[in-house]
Amino acid sequence: MKKVVLYVGLTEEENKALSSEEIESTLTKRATALMDYAETLNYEVVGIYRDGYYIGDSENRINFNNMLSSLVNKSVNIVLSTYNEIISNGKEKFTEFISKLNEKKIEFKSISKLNPEDTIASRRNQQLKNMMDDCKLEYVSPSIINLLNLDIKNDDSFLVPSYEIKKRSAYVREIYNSEYNWYGKKVILYVRLSEEDKDKKTLEELSESIKNQLSMLLKHAKANRWVVVAIFCDEDYSGVDNERPEYNKCLRFCEVGKTDIVLCKMQSRFTRDMEHVEKYIHGLFPQWGIRFVGKVDNADTVVKGNKKSRQINGLINEWYLEDLSENIRDTIKDKHVNGQFTGPFAPYGYIKNPEDKNHLLIDPVASVVVKKIFELFTEKGYGVRKIIRYLKENNIPCPYEYKLSQGLNVKYSRKITKENVWSDCTVKRILQDVVYIGNLAQSRTTTPNYKNKKIISLPKEQWIICKNTHEPIIDTNTWEKAVSIRENRSRACKEHGEKHKYSGVIKCDCCEGNFKKGMYMSKNEKIHCFKCTEACKPYANCKNSKTIRVDILDEILIEKINDRINKYKDLSVMNKINIKEILGNNNDSQKKGLLVEKNEIEKKINQKDNISQGMYEDLKTGIIDYEEYKMFKENFKNEKSSLIARLEIVNKQINELEKSEYNFEEVGKLYEKYNSIKEVTREIINEFVKKIIVGKYDPETNSRDIKIEWRYQF
Repeated sequence: MKKVVLYVGLTEEENKALSSEEIESTLTKRATALMDYAETLNYEVVGIYRDGYYIGDSENRINFNNMLSSLVNKSVNIVLSTYNEIISNGKEKFTEFISKLNEKKIEFKSISKLNPEDTIASRRNQQLKNMMDDCKLEYVSPSIINLLNLDIKNDDSFLVPSYEIKKRSAYVREIYNSEYNWYGKKVILYVRLSEEDKDKKTLEELSESIKNQLSMLLKHAKANRWVVVAIFCDEDYSGVDNERPEYNKCLRFCEVGKTDIVLCKMQSRFTRDMEHVEKYIHGLFPQWGIRFVGKVDNADTVVKGNKKSRQINGLINEWYLEDLSENIRDTIKDKHVNGQFTGPFAPYGYIKNPEDKNHLLIDPVASVVVKKIFELFTEKGYGVRKIIRYLKENNIPCPYEYKLSQGLNVKYSRKITKENVWSDCTVKRILQDVVYIGNLAQSRTTTPNYKNKKIISLPKEQWIICKNTHEPIIDTNTWEKAVSIRENRSRACKEHGEKHKYSGVIKCDCCEGNFKKGMYMSKNEKIHCFKCTEACKPYANCKNSKTIRVDILDEILIEKINDRINKYKDLSVMNKINIKEILGNNNDSQKKGLLVEKNEIEKKINQKDNISQGMYEDLKTGIIDYEEYKMFKENFKNEKSSLIARLEIVNKQINELEKSEYNFEEVGKLYEKYNSIKEVTREIINEFVKKIIVGKYDPETNSRDIKIEWRYQF
């Protein structure tokens, strides 16, 4: 005779949904069924393990764990239960359980299969459908229709602005009579997920919250003999958000006079905004002849003396939201300070780390596009428009389309009518975002308060920037080139979308303005040239009005660059191993001195703060009077301001020296790349030159000073 152990339990769904009486009844029925099954097959029952309600995950079932540990000692052949789902709803956990039994050479049997119709969810859906049979529904929110699989055609004609509004003035006076009969009156239900519901982990739990509200409100309406004519439901919206779509439809339904009562679980589900409490519940609803009822908090607009409690509830709800908003802002700011990413979607070129959603990882596909954009901008001299043309010609999807292709539920602020839509704004944002060099710049925008959703851009001084928070896509050298090109920004040619190789590079020595491109004819030949922009203006103060030819600039630049290449080669031959040491020794000592000074300044600032705090304590205890305190405070404030100003200068110098350390390696890469140059291109200018400063023409010597600021100094 085979020995069998019976396990009597609940599915995870039943554990969450059933009451204590229902649990007891269900377990008794299942135990009886298992005993009968074992007796029919002539099994010897050597143990019965029974788990009722348990807290948390199914792993917390005490008797289930006891059963597993005792199986070997009892020489069991079979574990018998009602359904597979009682062991676990998840495939992995169920497979793990079976493999444990197989190791002990024990078989598992379930006496029946769990049909979809037998689940709590399906039974609850059917109960709600049955409760709706007596309703005369004209409108039901699409989310409720999908949730319960209802076959209802909505009449949304009330949303049309020209829909006739019923006049109800006489009726309004009548309803506030204490003897008014509300039986048979029309009622609409409004349900919404609250902030507490958002803590629930699964969609099933969220759906259960909606069903619980519906069940409660339908029962209340039936008990009061009200006829339900519409059900409105908002999900993923805050109670203070006045742009909730179904909420606004609900208000319109009331305005046109299609209902007599608005029924909610409680006032806060309808609105947490005190302004809307006063505007609608205490203002327009009475004018429209509509009664508002909150089931749980007993809010009722026809009950005398109930208004004050509703107003107090409204204030409490508003204070709660205000505190919640501040807490959320503080939490997000703290994450920004700690270098944690908090955006809903990763920037183009990155993905969120599956194990840590606040950390970014490089997207192997999109990062290639980002690198290409920087290459076209810094090496090829492409303008933004030409970069866009290149991306479209190569059928590269824009960030929006790419995110959609990755299954992300991203929303776009405007309609997209064409495929592969790349905009100027998108490309510029990529070229300017420090995220691509491994830094995070967050807290760039804010809103006035939790009610007003208007986005305000903050100045760069208020941004929170954290360095080296993730792996960079773009190296520092390429980024510096892009910054330099943007700072010396110039427009691309309309004909071919490319910038002239000297655009934004030539500066005037007299007025520090830009030189602009021009052309003149000489002996039937077009001569391309550049001229100071300021000197071209009427009544200009700049006297540097003489043009400089492009071909002459080419000759000068070729000569100067070749000289520097030869100089570097000579230095390398003389001391190939120690060239970095020759160039960098002075920098190292200078940096050490600056770091010492930085530490001293920071100590002095801390001392000033401590002394200032001590003076305040002296003022409170009467050791010094207010005038003395005021004088000391002013002196300390001035001294501290001077120290902070010097600290900023020192930090800037340290950053420049650290950057120059990196430059030594870049110098080597660049000057090893060329033996000499024969032609000036935009790429060569970007690699070697920061700016070309052109001086005033001297007619006596027939010459002018031309200075070149090199990208790398040695």
